[in-house]
Amino acid sequence: MERVQNPDTGEAYEVPNGYYEQYNLNRNSFTTGNLQQNPDDAFELWATPPLNGNRIY
Repeated sequence: MERVQNPDTGEAYEVPNGYYEQYNLNRNSFTTGNLQQNPDDAFELWATPPLNGNRIY
């Protein structure tokens, strides 16, 4: 699993590995088109409890 975040709302999502690559190529087809991957060194983003990634598919 990997983590992505909506910078507008601060919501974090746990998604399957490889999800962000596909999302980034097709972000215009998603309701939330501004997700970002959590950088490895951003502890505060990793500490945020994730929401179910199904909310963004």
